[in-house]
Amino acid sequence: MIKNQFRHNVRTFVFISFLFSWPIFFAVDGWLEPMFAAQDNEAAARLSVLLGHALAMLGPALAALYLWCTRQKETPVWSWSKSRYYGIVALVMLAFWTLPGLIGLFFGDKIQSPVEAQMWIRIIIFLLLGWISGIGEEMGWCAYLLPQLSSQVGRTRALIVSGVIRGLWHWPVIVAAILAQVVAGERTVLELLGAGVVVAIQLALSNVFFGAVMGWIWYRTESIPLVGWTHFWHNLTRDVTMILIVGYASSLWVTQISGIVFYMLGVMLFDTVRREEGLEWRQLFRRERTQALEEST
Repeated sequence: MIKNQFRHNVRTFVFISFLFSWPIFFAVDGWLEPMFAAQDNEAAARLSVLLGHALAMLGPALAALYLWCTRQKETPVWSWSKSRYYGIVALVMLAFWTLPGLIGLFFGDKIQSPVEAQMWIRIIIFLLLGWISGIGEEMGWCAYLLPQLSSQVGRTRALIVSGVIRGLWHWPVIVAAILAQVVAGERTVLELLGAGVVVAIQLALSNVFFGAVMGWIWYRTESIPLVGWTHFWHNLTRDVTMILIVGYASSLWVTQISGIVFYMLGVMLFDTVRREEGLEWRQLFRRERTQALEEST
């Protein structure tokens, strides 16, 4: 009975999260952005993406709130955790996206910072909405989904399953643009299918380790605002850096080092959770009955 309820809750959470967010992603990335880009209205294109993604990121939170209110009749305690953690997170995320650029400058990269009114509007909107959007995602992935999964399959496997779901939830962000090209006759359906599979695999794998960073923080603090802050600062330092500095995103040092180092951190924290749980790597994908499952049957 408990096992069936757990599966039903997880399926409902996934369904609501995708039902709310996917139409927004497809509308923004597959219609609005290409439409404004075709009109040479770059400011409107970028602004539509920023606002649309901020709205879509609330999907996991809405799914979690629905299930808490209708089925579980409880919500996590709103814990702020220690104030110094917010400063540490900000500095660490800033380092991921600024130090590689400084290294690139040392080796001859040429970058410049333009001054455009629309650029500052986007940054202000990001600062105002970014934390709320980060909380929107992590309230779902960390505060709801991880505890649900952890109670049944353990913390390490929960990171894997939630990371795959998190990754597939982002799928339209990349595939919607390819779909728009198919509709315009610029690419074939076969290319869409091939790209869709590759993108799904890449997003699932990368989000297991991105989610491991967020999950590791959640397991230690159970602080919704802190994991939301971490997600916000990851996106803030990445995207605002790209906005402010022309040429930064094309720097080999930035594109290679930033992502590699961040996902190495994810691998390290994933392994930390695995070792704390006492699991061997070969045990991760075995169909072993956990104590929770035995009790539920």
